[in-house]
Amino acid sequence: MENEDDMENEDDMENEDDMENEDDMDNKDDMENEDDMDNKDDMENEDDMENEDDMDSKDDMDKDMDDDDDDDDMEEQQEHCAAGSYVNEANECEECPENTWSEEGASSCNQCPDDKVSHAGSASEDHCYDEMFMPDSDAEYKIQKADGAASDWYLTSDSERRNKNSGYVHVHPSSGDAREELWGIEKTQFKKQDCYKIKSLHGAQEGRLLVVHGTSTDDGDGRVLVHKTPFNRDDDECWMFEAVMQDGELFHRLVKATGRHQGKYMVAINEHDSDEEWMWADVTDREDAMDHTLWRIIVSN
Repeated sequence: MENEDDMENEDDMENEDDMENEDDMDNKDDMENEDDMDNKDDMENEDDMENEDDMDSKDDMDKDMDDDDDDDDMEEQQEHCAAGSYVNEANECEECPENTWSEEGASSCNQCPDDKVSHAGSASEDHCYDEMFMPDSDAEYKIQKADGAASDWYLTSDSERRNKNSGYVHVHPSSGDAREELWGIEKTQFKKQDCYKIKSLHGAQEGRLLVVHGTSTDDGDGRVLVHKTPFNRDDDECWMFEAVMQDGELFHRLVKATGRHQGKYMVAINEHDSDEEWMWADVTDREDAMDHTLWRIIVSN
């Protein structure tokens, strides 16, 4: 009996050991499974972090590319902004205001030098000019027509005689070398008003001033003369120069400042009756003649 009990006890112990071993194995498996899961979670977390880093890097790259595109757009916009305009804060081309200028692709406009003005949209510093004509009292000038049928013809005092004190003036095609085509221009005043006197420097009319008296055409235009000075109507001797910048070139309009025909512009539109290369110098305010008022004032070499 005792032997039977011993055997039973031994069996029980063996069974108990087996159970413990099984539990150990189960626990070990559980731990290993937990470790696997932890490792898997770690790997997944690492993958997530790597994916997030990759996405951040991609976002940074996209942002850099967008910035580069913006820079390219700005450069492209600047390249396409024509001279006389600039790139504003909205990245659009805007015309430069009066009294400024810019070159092609500019990001801002440059101010004209002191005492100079310019039209809006000026494309060069050369387009800045003196609004008030400032003649050199010692210089000799040529006065050349710049528009109309007489374009490029020169004003000359070698014209028909009117009387002993005065003669006519006209424009004609010329190389610009004739001495009768040379004029002196002097700034002066009449009754505290600035004006200019224009004087023939050579030839039969030397020393006589450009004037307009009462002589008129059928259309009411005043005929321009040169007259002996001093004259009893010195208000007839006063002229003004209006500066006009057009297509990058500076022109002037000559306008009667005071006296008879005041406010009328000098033109060359009326032909001589017997000479097709002769057009009278007249002053007019007729609307249909306002496209013929530009002159070049050229310093003679």
